[in-house]
Amino acid sequence: QRGLPVYIHRPSYICGHSKTGVTNEDDFLSRLWKGSIQLGSFPQLNDKQELTIAPVDWVSQSVVNIAAANIHKGKAFHLISESNLKCSKFFQALNEFGYALAPLSYKEWLSKLEVACQKSDDDKETNALQPVSSLFIQTQTCCQPPMKVVSRFLFKIVCWLPALY
Repeated sequence: QRGLPVYIHRPSYICGHSKTGVTNEDDFLSRLWKGSIQLGSFPQLNDKQELTIAPVDWVSQSVVNIAAANIHKGKAFHLISESNLKCSKFFQALNEFGYALAPLSYKEWLSKLEVACQKSDDDKETNALQPVSSLFIQTQTCCQPPMKVVSRFLFKIVCWLPALY
């Protein structure tokens, strides 16, 4: 009854604009796509898991609409896409866009990434995943993806890419 109205917005993974495609090229998914293109391969992941990504224009408009309604004070809103994307489709999209990427086991892909990230910082061909490579490489256990990384960045991500369904 006193103070400012509070709304809790819990968006899924926010990606680029649904119409223009403009996106943050430094976010994890953008780096994952670009890094995989640079490696010429992608990790084969458990396809039972799905990605969900929400476009920035939809998330921002939802926040504005909820606040403008002025009837939802103190409520929490989970801003997620109605559609999910299988992990395999996430990488198959790159092949559909003309990039020839080979599927590798996670262990093989990780080895390629580790070699690519050992290049010097002055090298213009440094892999896009180098700034976040410690999430993969330092937590590597045997041939399994590190679950804290995979669950946080790949499987719990929210996605909106209707052209891929």
